[in-house]
Amino acid sequence: SISGKEVVVLKDVVNTGVIETYLMNQLRTDDPASIRFAAIVDRPHERRSSILVDYVLFNSTDRDHLVGYGMEHAGLYGHLPHIAAVSPDPTAEIGQ
Repeated sequence: SISGKEVVVLKDVVNTGVIETYLMNQLRTDDPASIRFAAIVDRPHERRSSILVDYVLFNSTDRDHLVGYGMEHAGLYGHLPHIAAVSPDPTAEIGQ
């Protein structure tokens, strides 16, 4: 039971916040002392809910195309063992 406990939910990427809002509402039924969210990548420009991400490793903008660790761009780069930003044109070389 999480009743009375401090809860931290770790997410890889927070986009719209819809899933996090649903999860928070479900967790609240068990009466935790608090619920906080942590994310490797936060994309607040895609938010459709007012969810707050308390701990963020990388903030992404609408110009960023982050890839790696399963995040793909145009079906590419998801296999990378690190997070990187790529050109909006997936055929262009990285860094141009």
